[in-house]
Amino acid sequence: MFLKNFAYAGNAVHNQKRAFTVCNKDIMDRYMNDGGDVGVGVYVVAGDPMTDLAEELPKLLESNSEYVFQADTVEELAEQMGIDSESLAATLESYNAQCEQGVDTEFFKPAEYMRPIQTPPFYAFEVFNGYFCTVGGISVTPDAEAMDDERNVIPGLYAGGCDAGGLYGDTYDVAYCPGSCASWAINSGRLAAKHAAAYLGYEVDSL
Repeated sequence: MFLKNFAYAGNAVHNQKRAFTVCNKDIMDRYMNDGGDVGVGVYVVAGDPMTDLAEELPKLLESNSEYVFQADTVEELAEQMGIDSESLAATLESYNAQCEQGVDTEFFKPAEYMRPIQTPPFYAFEVFNGYFCTVGGISVTPDAEAMDDERNVIPGLYAGGCDAGGLYGDTYDVAYCPGSCASWAINSGRLAAKHAAAYLGYEVDSL
């Protein structure tokens, strides 16, 4: 489940000084021929071959040389990444051994997604957090009325969707409740409009 939950994965990335995705030719070939295992909205459809990857990867290596790396050895890859080569080699050795055993004892990655990284060339992509929405917005009442720091209603001011806090804790839990941000945006907008209409003296029975 962690593999499919980009929100939790983003939290893990956020707590590192630097983070990388590392793969190799075999994994790239699988993406090109069979597609990825997990879809990302309409951008990446699970199981659809990434037919443009062979053409786009060299462009990416050239245009993003500070963040995308390719090498024929693990040591060379680590040097390009600016990290300790012995640590990277040890990490890959441990991961490949767990792939052979079919059990991830560190991060509990499902066995069907565990693929060894042994055949060169090797690739590394430095990854960063991307914020899809805020989960710590303005405090609101059940009618989407905005509140100040002391939780007093600010008359005539409303906040909805991702601008309103309180629906989540610290993370949009996309793996367990996908689409909840969209449904909250729709319904909080309706609640705000209904209350705003009454505040202005309009009939609101039809809303």
